[in-house]
Amino acid sequence: APLFGITSASFKGVHLEDINISTNNIGIMGALACTITATDAVSPKVENCSVSGTFTVNNETYAPAKGSVAYGALVGKLLGGVIDGCVNNATVDILKIINNTTSTTIYCGGVVGMITVFTKSDKSEIYSDVYNSVNYGAVTLKSTVTNNAYLGGIVGSSGDDNLSPQILSCENYGVISADDGANITGSFALAGIGGYVTGIKGVALTEHNTNHALITVKGNATVSDELQMGGLFGNMKIPVNNSENKGMIHVEPTAKIATANVGGILGVGLL
Repeated sequence: APLFGITSASFKGVHLEDINISTNNIGIMGALACTITATDAVSPKVENCSVSGTFTVNNETYAPAKGSVAYGALVGKLLGGVIDGCVNNATVDILKIINNTTSTTIYCGGVVGMITVFTKSDKSEIYSDVYNSVNYGAVTLKSTVTNNAYLGGIVGSSGDDNLSPQILSCENYGVISADDGANITGSFALAGIGGYVTGIKGVALTEHNTNHALITVKGNATVSDELQMGGLFGNMKIPVNNSENKGMIHVEPTAKIATANVGGILGVGLL
């Protein structure tokens, strides 16, 4: 089980070793916390924390209302705040999300599943940023997904055009893949740093990020809509500066892909 469900606390120097976590029919999950959220008075920080072991998404009966699920080895969802200097050494295996036809999008990252904005009562906003963090764990999708799927070594998705995320100086060494059993009925974005990242033009920023690992779709994996696959970002709507991909990008011929957009840096870039 995670240390916390929903919290506004900050964490520094927390090291979770040899975890063995299964989501067990929970829609948002991370080993440290399912959701870390800002408040009107607090902007939380997660600093110099790490996790190792195994993290498995295996929802046998979970059936959320139409919407999304978010999983990260360290944090499931960051709703305003900062993740800085964190490391994931845990493998993330997505075996089953739901067992019915509910339309559900999945956000999954080695460090954090989803980052998004917190709106305060005065309508000002606290954005979510990720700095100086590293993923070493493989992130593997083997499930049916009845909408879109977003996988990244650091962040699954920023999820909102009204965000202003900064993803700076992060590295991925973990293989990001879809394997036998993966069947995505919508679009599928996967990459070494972030699956789907968007934000306010001229404000949001990604730079000094590096992917070292293989990004792959293999076996009988099926994507019924669009595959968006890149070394750094699968689908990116903000600038990418001073960043590098050193990993191979590979789609096996046995995979069934309707439309593919594949690039060494970006799968799809819409600035």
